[in-house]
Amino acid sequence: MADAKKRSLLIVLSGPSGVGKDTLRNIFAERYDNIFRSVSVTTRKKGPAETEGKDYYFLTNEEFDKKLADNEILEWDTYNSNRYGTLWSTVRMYVEQGRNVVFALTIPGALAIKRAYPEDTVSVFILPPSMEELEKRLKGRGREDEEIIRKRLDIAIEKELSHAGEFDYRIINDDFDKAIDDLYEIVRKEKQIRGEDV
Repeated sequence: MADAKKRSLLIVLSGPSGVGKDTLRNIFAERYDNIFRSVSVTTRKKGPAETEGKDYYFLTNEEFDKKLADNEILEWDTYNSNRYGTLWSTVRMYVEQGRNVVFALTIPGALAIKRAYPEDTVSVFILPPSMEELEKRLKGRGREDEEIIRKRLDIAIEKELSHAGEFDYRIINDDFDKAIDDLYEIVRKEKQIRGEDV
């Protein structure tokens, strides 16, 4: 008798910009063979070290509008005048294949995935060890000027950190290896609840 099809687990990471959710997602998916990482679409310009289809799918505003009009985007949000989103087709593919997928999303995006797939989603809020450390990380990326960094910090304080309680779990990203281990333990626990191994 064939094994029952494994259920997909959608692991949604969110938190303030610069907290390390993209890096956590990437390393987590690289470290574990049975974890895949979702790639979002964005209207943001491609950074010099970024790769199309690996970091993001980079769209023009017109292309993004067309996908919205055609109902191809499950969730999207505007952040610092750029739009970010997740395609319905991406999530459906992973769910149909029973894959475990890790996302790094804005807070509204993470909560939208949870609403769309409540039984399959585990949400994890990534917290910085301190606001000083968050500022240091944003500056260390070397991607943005002082004004953009200040805006990101203001958004974190005024709008983002207050949402941590809406997530299933919280991880403080102080020690990176520990954060990865904590995330794996969350996934292992959630799969165990579902009667499956990771």
